[in-house]
Amino acid sequence: MELQTLEDKYNSFLNSKAYQQSGINPQYFKRNADLSRLAIIADHMVCNILFFKNYFQLAQPDHTQMASNYVILVNDIEVTLNINKAPDFRDKDEYLKWLHSQINIHG
Repeated sequence: MELQTLEDKYNSFLNSKAYQQSGINPQYFKRNADLSRLAIIADHMVCNILFFKNYFQLAQPDHTQMASNYVILVNDIEVTLNINKAPDFRDKDEYLKWLHSQINIHG
């Protein structure tokens, strides 16, 4: 999958109803630098899972997926991702580089 395709999906997700209704508010995180590490990790997981659920085909039912072994289909090829090792979802450039490299390992 091309990096531009991933970027288009990422940008579309940030403007999507799913993202808007998720309750994730980037301004809140910027204003509250003292948030616990757990809250930041939870935000990261929610962003990743919503992104994959809405912009990729899942290879396994959602309720069986785990952050350390999240499986999506890209061009009918299973791609296993460890979301725990993903860069911050909000760091678009680093995140997309990571995702692109993970997809290309499998394809």
